[in-house]
Amino acid sequence: IDEFVSIPEKFNEPVRELFSTSTGFFSTSGFFYYAWMIPYLAIIIGLFLFLIEWLRNLPQTLRNGMITSAFIYLSGVILTEGMAGWYSSNFMEGRDLIYLFFVSLEESFEILGLTTFIYVVSKYLASTSAIVQIQFADKQ
Repeated sequence: IDEFVSIPEKFNEPVRELFSTSTGFFSTSGFFYYAWMIPYLAIIIGLFLFLIEWLRNLPQTLRNGMITSAFIYLSGVILTEGMAGWYSSNFMEGRDLIYLFFVSLEESFEILGLTTFIYVVSKYLASTSAIVQIQFADKQ
C-alpha cells in the first residue's frame, strides 16, 4: 500500500513547514531531506516501546530473528533513505545514477528484511506445530 499510495511522501511538505526554522538534529535538509522520516522515526520508537514487553516474552530464537529482520528492514528505510536525502539535498536536482543506487539499496534492504521475517516466523511455526503443510493446487 505504501509504495502504491506514496504515504510518506505526503508528509514531506507539512513536516518541512513544521521544522522550517530548525537548524538542529531535525533540520529538513541533509539526512532528513525526506522529512517524512521524522514522524516515522517517532512512530517506530513508540511502537518499539509499546511492544517491548511482548518481545521479551517471545522465545529467544523467534525474538532475535524478528529483531534482526526489523533491523535489516529499518536499515533500508532509515539509513539508505537518509543517505539518499543527504545526496539529494547536497548534490543533485534530478534523479541520477547515484540516487537510483540509494533507492535500489533501500528497496533491497526492505525486501531482505521482510524475507528474513517470513523465514524466521515460518521456521518457528514449523518447529512448534505437529503438522506443517503447504499445498499448491493446479489451476484448471
